[in-house]
Amino acid sequence: YFSEKEYEIPHNITFDEQKLEKEIERLDSMKEDAQLEPEDAYVIFEDESFVIKEEVYGTKLKEDVLKNAVSEAVQNSETQVSAEENDAYVMPELTKESEEIIKEQEQLNELVKVSVTYKLPDGKKVLNGNTLRKWLDVDEDGNYFIDEEKFEKKIKEYVEKFAEEVDTVGKERPFHTTSGLDVTVKGGSYGWKINQKKEIKALTENINNLEIVTRKPKYSSKELYTENNGLGDTYIEVNLTEQHLYYYQKGKVVMDTPIVSGRMTRDRFTPPGVYFLTYKTTDRILRGAPGPDGQPSYESHVNFWMPFNGGIGLHDASWRSSYGGTIYKYNGSHGCINL
Repeated sequence: YFSEKEYEIPHNITFDEQKLEKEIERLDSMKEDAQLEPEDAYVIFEDESFVIKEEVYGTKLKEDVLKNAVSEAVQNSETQVSAEENDAYVMPELTKESEEIIKEQEQLNELVKVSVTYKLPDGKKVLNGNTLRKWLDVDEDGNYFIDEEKFEKKIKEYVEKFAEEVDTVGKERPFHTTSGLDVTVKGGSYGWKINQKKEIKALTENINNLEIVTRKPKYSSKELYTENNGLGDTYIEVNLTEQHLYYYQKGKVVMDTPIVSGRMTRDRFTPPGVYFLTYKTTDRILRGAPGPDGQPSYESHVNFWMPFNGGIGLHDASWRSSYGGTIYKYNGSHGCINL
């Protein structure tokens, strides 16, 4: 009777689980308008660079976790429950400390440092991060990323548009004729033309290597001069209307002569345009297209041959007795300029 004893009395708290759940559901913090979703950290472009926008933790609760924590607290006669300590909040998946976010920021900032300055005949054109960042994809959460297939397509589209702006081959070119007329000439092989395949490859390497470079585009054709709308002061003017040729050398006419151009039929007219001379040679046999028997439609020996458009060129024509006027309309060449 007088000895000391210890007794352990088990908790004997009982309660209605369903009523407790209803009480928890009535809490202000459990109402829908109080449940703010968390937001992941993401990368955004501000002040010429990519920065990390910090995560937002929000107030959205894990309902089951909170109910279990409250139930356990009631059983243990606890008067307070911390949702945070019980990990009852829905947390953002990515924070400003997340390795993938930091890596993404670093990669994107390296990308926007890329700068390709093109030296052009009439100035320059710059491709830099302000354009490149627009080629990136952004997911529904605002995260930037590179879709390789789409990025390659953007490079291709950029080069195609760039070529449209720069190329002059075949496009309209103003010209002041010897007779004093201001005309527009289009067509031909002479002018600026970007080699799109090579330029796409070069630009892709510039971007992948994160380069800052100044260079000329990859051309397949170039103009030789800048003055006189790209024609310079040494060129041949063939006036098809007047049936006359003028040879300019250093801005002065050093030779002029009447000509006979192609007969005005679909298969024999002389195509207008600005052309390079493909080459110059002597002592050639010019042959027409083969007929049904496989033989050429004509064979003509010329002392001088200067092609500028496939089988069409300038050459002497010893078989003619007269030149100029309207001869080309009824007895023109097969497209060549007869001299």
